Amino acid sequence: MPLHEFTHERLARSVRVHVRGVHEVAAGSSKALEDLSRLLLGRAGGGSPLERFRDQVIRGASWIQSPDGKVATRLIGDVQDDGKLHQLFLERFYLPRRSIYVNLMKEAIAAGELRPGTNIDLLIDVLHGPIYFRAILGHAAPDRAFVTELVDQVLPAFTS
Repeated sequence: MPLHEFTHERLARSVRVHVRGVHEVAAGSSKALEDLSRLLLGRAGGGSPLERFRDQVIRGASWIQSPDGKVATRLIGDVQDDGKLHQLFLERFYLPRRSIYVNLMKEAIAAGELRPGTNIDLLIDVLHGPIYFRAILGHAAPDRAFVTELVDQVLPAFTS
Protein backbone atom coordinates (compact mmCIF):
# COMPACT_ATOMS: atom_id res chain seq x y z
CA MET A 1 0.00 0.00 0.00
CA PRO A 2 1.44 3.42 -0.90
CA LEU A 3 2.04 5.64 2.11
CA HIS A 4 -0.36 8.30 0.83
CA GLU A 5 -3.19 5.75 1.04
CA PHE A 6 -2.48 4.98 4.71
CA THR A 7 -5.46 5.70 6.97
CA HIS A 8 -6.24 5.24 10.64
CA GLU A 9 -8.96 2.79 9.61
CA ARG A 10 -6.40 0.62 7.80
CA LEU A 11 -4.08 0.87 10.81
CA ALA A 12 -6.86 -0.30 13.11
CA ARG A 13 -7.78 -3.20 10.82
CA SER A 14 -4.16 -4.27 10.38
CA VAL A 15 -3.61 -4.65 14.11
CA ARG A 16 -7.17 -5.71 14.93
CA VAL A 17 -8.12 -2.86 17.23
CA HIS A 18 -11.18 -0.66 17.20
CA VAL A 19 -10.67 2.37 14.98
CA ARG A 20 -12.01 4.67 17.73
CA GLY A 21 -8.84 4.10 19.75
CA VAL A 22 -6.66 5.10 16.82
CA HIS A 23 -8.82 8.17 16.16
CA GLU A 24 -8.61 9.19 19.82
CA VAL A 25 -4.85 9.22 19.57
CA ALA A 26 -4.92 11.03 16.23
CA ALA A 27 -7.30 13.64 17.65
CA GLY A 28 -4.87 14.38 20.45
CA SER A 29 -6.70 12.52 23.21
CA SER A 30 -4.22 11.87 25.95
CA LYS A 31 -6.27 8.99 27.40
CA ALA A 32 -5.27 6.49 24.70
CA LEU A 33 -1.58 7.34 25.08
CA GLU A 34 -1.83 7.25 28.86
CA ASP A 35 -3.39 3.78 28.64
CA LEU A 36 -0.57 2.59 26.37
CA SER A 37 1.98 4.15 28.69
CA ARG A 38 0.49 2.43 31.74
CA LEU A 39 0.90 -0.92 30.01
CA LEU A 40 4.62 -0.27 29.81
CA LEU A 41 5.38 1.43 33.09
CA GLY A 42 5.27 -1.65 35.30
CA ARG A 43 8.46 -2.10 37.26
CA ALA A 44 10.54 -5.18 36.66
CA GLY A 45 11.11 -7.55 39.56
CA GLY A 46 13.99 -7.49 42.00
CA GLY A 47 17.66 -7.54 41.27
CA SER A 48 20.30 -4.94 40.68
CA PRO A 49 19.53 -1.84 38.60
CA LEU A 50 21.37 -3.34 35.61
CA GLU A 51 19.50 -6.65 35.96
CA ARG A 52 16.18 -4.77 36.12
CA PHE A 53 17.13 -2.76 33.03
CA ARG A 54 18.08 -5.94 31.17
CA ASP A 55 14.78 -7.57 32.17
CA GLN A 56 12.77 -4.52 31.05
CA VAL A 57 14.42 -4.47 27.63
CA ILE A 58 13.91 -8.20 27.14
CA ARG A 59 10.28 -8.04 28.30
CA GLY A 60 9.79 -5.32 25.71
CA ALA A 61 10.37 -7.91 22.97
CA SER A 62 7.09 -9.61 23.85
CA TRP A 63 5.25 -6.32 24.15
CA ILE A 64 6.49 -4.88 20.84
CA GLN A 65 5.03 -7.92 19.04
CA SER A 66 1.67 -7.66 20.85
CA PRO A 67 -1.33 -5.85 19.32
CA ASP A 68 -0.64 -2.85 21.58
CA GLY A 69 3.01 -2.83 20.58
CA LYS A 70 2.07 -2.94 16.92
CA VAL A 71 -0.22 0.05 17.36
CA ALA A 72 2.51 1.97 19.18
CA THR A 73 5.04 1.08 16.49
CA ARG A 74 2.72 2.30 13.75
CA LEU A 75 2.02 5.46 15.72
CA ILE A 76 5.73 6.29 15.70
CA GLY A 77 5.53 6.83 11.97
CA ASP A 78 2.06 8.29 12.01
CA VAL A 79 2.83 11.06 14.48
CA GLN A 80 5.87 12.40 12.64
CA ASP A 81 3.87 14.76 10.42
CA ASP A 82 1.70 16.22 13.18
CA GLY A 83 3.67 18.38 15.62
CA LYS A 84 0.99 18.34 18.32
CA LEU A 85 0.46 14.59 18.12
CA HIS A 86 4.22 13.98 18.02
CA GLN A 87 4.71 16.04 21.17
CA LEU A 88 1.81 14.26 22.87
CA PHE A 89 3.29 10.87 21.91
CA LEU A 90 6.67 11.87 23.35
CA GLU A 91 5.26 13.34 26.56
CA ARG A 92 2.64 10.72 27.35
CA PHE A 93 4.15 7.55 25.96
CA TYR A 94 7.81 7.59 25.03
CA LEU A 95 9.48 9.89 27.56
CA PRO A 96 7.83 8.33 30.65
CA ARG A 97 9.07 4.92 29.49
CA ARG A 98 12.52 6.26 28.71
CA SER A 99 12.73 7.96 32.13
CA ILE A 100 12.46 4.52 33.76
CA TYR A 101 15.51 3.42 31.79
CA VAL A 102 17.40 6.63 32.57
CA ASN A 103 16.76 6.21 36.29
CA LEU A 104 17.84 2.57 36.21
CA MET A 105 21.03 3.54 34.39
CA LYS A 106 21.77 6.26 36.97
CA GLU A 107 21.26 3.69 39.73
CA ALA A 108 23.53 1.23 37.90
CA ILE A 109 26.26 3.89 37.63
CA ALA A 110 25.91 4.71 41.33
CA ALA A 111 26.09 1.00 42.17
CA GLY A 112 29.26 0.60 40.11
CA GLU A 113 27.61 -1.69 37.55
CA LEU A 114 28.14 0.77 34.72
CA ARG A 115 31.20 2.91 34.16
CA PRO A 116 31.12 6.44 35.53
CA GLY A 117 30.37 8.79 32.68
CA THR A 118 28.38 6.19 30.76
CA ASN A 119 26.43 7.88 27.98
CA ILE A 120 22.96 6.83 29.10
CA ASP A 121 21.23 8.10 25.96
CA LEU A 122 23.63 6.16 23.75
CA LEU A 123 23.13 2.94 25.71
CA ILE A 124 19.33 3.20 25.59
CA ASP A 125 19.33 4.08 21.88
CA VAL A 126 21.83 1.35 20.95
CA LEU A 127 19.56 -1.24 22.55
CA HIS A 128 16.20 0.05 21.39
CA GLY A 129 17.13 1.11 17.87
CA PRO A 130 17.49 -2.44 16.51
CA ILE A 131 14.29 -3.55 18.23
CA TYR A 132 12.17 -0.80 16.68
CA PHE A 133 14.01 -1.15 13.36
CA ARG A 134 12.93 -4.78 13.16
CA ALA A 135 9.41 -3.97 14.35
CA ILE A 136 8.92 -1.17 11.85
CA LEU A 137 10.55 -2.75 8.78
CA GLY A 138 9.37 -6.28 9.54
CA HIS A 139 12.32 -8.01 7.91
CA ALA A 140 12.93 -10.03 11.09
CA ALA A 141 11.13 -10.44 14.37
CA PRO A 142 12.32 -8.47 17.41
CA ASP A 143 11.69 -11.62 19.42
CA ARG A 144 12.95 -12.56 22.86
CA ALA A 145 15.92 -14.52 21.51
CA PHE A 146 17.11 -11.59 19.38
CA VAL A 147 16.65 -9.05 22.16
CA THR A 148 18.36 -11.27 24.73
CA GLU A 149 21.37 -11.69 22.45
CA LEU A 150 21.39 -7.96 21.69
CA VAL A 151 21.38 -7.00 25.38
CA ASP A 152 23.99 -9.60 26.27
CA GLN A 153 26.29 -8.37 23.47
CA VAL A 154 25.86 -4.63 24.15
CA LEU A 155 25.84 -4.33 27.94
CA PRO A 156 29.41 -5.59 28.47
CA ALA A 157 30.70 -2.64 26.43
CA PHE A 158 29.27 -0.31 29.10
CA THR A 159 29.88 -2.27 32.31
CA SER A 160 32.55 -1.55 34.88
